[in-house]
Amino acid sequence: MSSVAPRPRRTRNPRGQGILLREEIILACTRLLDRSGSELTLSLRAIAREAQVATPSVSRHFHDLAEIIDAVVARQVHAFRTQLCEANASVSQPRDRLRALVRAYVDFGIQTPSRYRVLFNRTALPLWNNPERFMEESFPAMLDTFMLVENTVQACIDSGEALSNDARFSAILLWYSLHGLVTLRQSITTFPWPDIDEAIDQILRRTIGFTD
Repeated sequence: MSSVAPRPRRTRNPRGQGILLREEIILACTRLLDRSGSELTLSLRAIAREAQVATPSVSRHFHDLAEIIDAVVARQVHAFRTQLCEANASVSQPRDRLRALVRAYVDFGIQTPSRYRVLFNRTALPLWNNPERFMEESFPAMLDTFMLVENTVQACIDSGEALSNDARFSAILLWYSLHGLVTLRQSITTFPWPDIDEAIDQILRRTIGFTD
């Protein structure tokens, strides 16, 4: 006999509180992504089942599955950016702030791999460049997060702590490198990877041109 407790019956929201149902749909999709780590396992029917609503109820709040994923990703990006902002505010010097941002990024990827994959390693990025169905919620949040890093790189350049002369390009190279650090350590676990802090120091030297 299964020991899994039955899911409690969902209580219907009062009339006029459709915003609560939208929130429940987003949370249900988040739980499914946490469990599977892949958007390819999702469907409107599965999300409706997890939220304990009828599938047409989901369709009344979201145009399609891509729109739900967009809302979920935007929510996660905002939470991720909050962590980066807290790390950025924990120290005062630009060089220390950038290193704190980088360490927070790596820690997020290592400690919450499913959510990292949803943000940065999805199998499909639906309609990212489609002008008719732009990722309205998640792209601005992603851009704000990237700008936080770019502005911190620029502060390092302005203070003479970095040799780079192009903050945006250096921030992109930094993102390339950190994504590789996180994903390779997760996918090839038996390789003798270097110490994370040592790797971060080398990445910052090579992408930003940190001065000694």
